[in-house]
Amino acid sequence: MPVSFTDLPSELILACLEYLPYTELGACLLANRHLNSLIRNSPRTLYLAEQSLAGVDANPFHPAISGLCVEEKRALLHEREDRWLFFRPVSLEYPEIDFLASRAVYWISGDYWVIGDAVDPAFPRSVGLKFLRTTPGPSQWTKASPGTVLRLVDFVAVPEELDLIAMITHSPSGQSTSSIHIHLLSFSSLTTGTVGPHPLAASSVIHVLDAGPYDGGPSVTIDISGRTLAFCMLYLSARDEDNEEGREHARKRDGLYLYDWQTGKRMTEEPLPVHHNGAVGLTFLSPDLLLLSNTSTNSLDILSIPTLTITHTLALPELQARHQLCPFQFRTLPNPAWADPRTRFSRSYTRFLPDPERTLVQCAFQTMSPMYEYTLHVFVLRRAAVLDVRSRLVL
Repeated sequence: MPVSFTDLPSELILACLEYLPYTELGACLLANRHLNSLIRNSPRTLYLAEQSLAGVDANPFHPAISGLCVEEKRALLHEREDRWLFFRPVSLEYPEIDFLASRAVYWISGDYWVIGDAVDPAFPRSVGLKFLRTTPGPSQWTKASPGTVLRLVDFVAVPEELDLIAMITHSPSGQSTSSIHIHLLSFSSLTTGTVGPHPLAASSVIHVLDAGPYDGGPSVTIDISGRTLAFCMLYLSARDEDNEEGREHARKRDGLYLYDWQTGKRMTEEPLPVHHNGAVGLTFLSPDLLLLSNTSTNSLDILSIPTLTITHTLALPELQARHQLCPFQFRTLPNPAWADPRTRFSRSYTRFLPDPERTLVQCAFQTMSPMYEYTLHVFVLRRAAVLDVRSRLVL
């Protein structure tokens, strides 16, 4: 005779309920008195549900969590949520910025604050990075640089999952040329004040291309997931060259590039052409899907990897007459999970890490009016929701 789910042993019922998201667990509280009683009297089930609600995973390797009972861990989680919901920081620190900070290059996560380090107040191009731990208490800036470069254009850091920081530099390679390189460094080595190559990279420096001396520095947007390093590069100043040959040369270099950073090889023979008004918004939706802004079609495109074919297009709201989209910026932390979760936890100093499945994509862009007036627009996408919509549209 079939057995009802509620007739099963309590331990088995609770083990099954652990796999439910908090929204469905809430439905169980309302649907059945027996389930309601089991859930409310199970600290472990409540703890897992509260982590799901907060969008975090507990770090089992953190000394403040390991060895605690479930109720003590719940108390730490409640304390964390209260701090940011009601703006109750553990402490207020005012680190001295005794260097020329470049606002064009920066990054922040739960563990680190990273900002560009420039040398010339009149021309604040970053030539390196400064690191600061975000933990309470006094801390000192640590400098990291890939070497003698003309300019650090952009970088991406994946400290927990890959122990990697990838820097794209624009540096002189001769009297008439400049070069674009990717530097693949160990993040943990940089935080100790040394510069060490990433042990999984076949080469710590990847040569991308050479450019003319008058092309200027490119606009670059970079992101990484797993072994795939993706970046968009646009030589915007070269588009204004007087001769058509120069403009055509710039168009050939402009595009979306894919590299397997461990082998150092391109994943496509040629970059995907990209025509964009200013910086491109670029982020990973999953290890094999990219989200790319498109000012030509006023949309966000979803591209598959490694073919770089557009699988879906998400239209943005229609613009007013003679208005146009300008630079985009996407910020997403953390990137889609790829490595063993234990690796991510063991490298972090944070008690509770953001759940990659609950990541938000922060999107910012500008529109330009016919009078050259710029307006900033900001919106947020749930990465899981975008993937869900895409899955329902796949034929």
